[in-house]
Amino acid sequence: MIRQTKWSLLSGVSSLALRAAAQQPPKPAPDTPVSRDCVELAQHKLNQGDRGGAYLELHREMGNEQLLIQTQITTYSGIWGAGALTGNHLAKQEGGTRYDTPLDQFSHDIAQATIDAVRSDLDAGGNGRLDDNQLQTADRKVWKDKGMPELFPGNVQFADFWNHPKGDRLDAICSRSTWNMLGVGMRWLFNPSSDERNYGYLIGKRPAEFANDPRFEVIGGEKDRFLTVVNKETGFVECFFDRQPRVASLPIPQIPDEPILADSQEYARRQRLCSELGANGQSSSTFC
Repeated sequence: MIRQTKWSLLSGVSSLALRAAAQQPPKPAPDTPVSRDCVELAQHKLNQGDRGGAYLELHREMGNEQLLIQTQITTYSGIWGAGALTGNHLAKQEGGTRYDTPLDQFSHDIAQATIDAVRSDLDAGGNGRLDDNQLQTADRKVWKDKGMPELFPGNVQFADFWNHPKGDRLDAICSRSTWNMLGVGMRWLFNPSSDERNYGYLIGKRPAEFANDPRFEVIGGEKDRFLTVVNKETGFVECFFDRQPRVASLPIPQIPDEPILADSQEYARRQRLCSELGANGQSSSTFC
């Protein structure tokens, strides 16, 4: 069953690759500064606990694909959210006492670093429109400040290391976490056993899990690339799902938008990692 699922996810990737460039979001005006109101609203949302909403507020003006990826990571949604939970699980195992922060707080710190980077660029006379490489570097700096740069799961995004500042080039792409994440992918592709570890890529949240719950609203239709799940009580973004995830315009397979069964390996894996990592503790959701 697991092998059938993985190959169905990979099917159609070649045809999607041909359309990827045409589906990029429109680029913002290059000389127009990001408004201070946008930055402060993102800060307000983050202060309230809405990490996903903070990223989406910045994306409204900045337009970076990286901000959409970070929204999925911070809400533990889809393939990116699954990677965040799995990558942080591995980092916690190897980091020992260095990894002493609950993942919700860790995710908050990274979102704060993103806002601070935009604000600092504005304060220095820039327009605040950081590129994806600069946003990735700001994320990595949070892990550096915690003494764990080699364990940052996002190091795998530094494949274009020549675009990053000196010190964040080969150190990132040749790091322990990069090999860890590659190992996760290889185990998924080539290990047919039903070991719970092989379901790690399937543990991200999906909108279908919230569709029949009156506490949540699913925004987006069948033809939309993105689906957003909002907690009606708090107004927070609970899940952000990209039907066509990609890296540098190249598509990657998304997990099925189907509910996770309570007696499944995927559900057991997610619950275990959320508990171990301190993930989603500020949410009213029962899914993580």
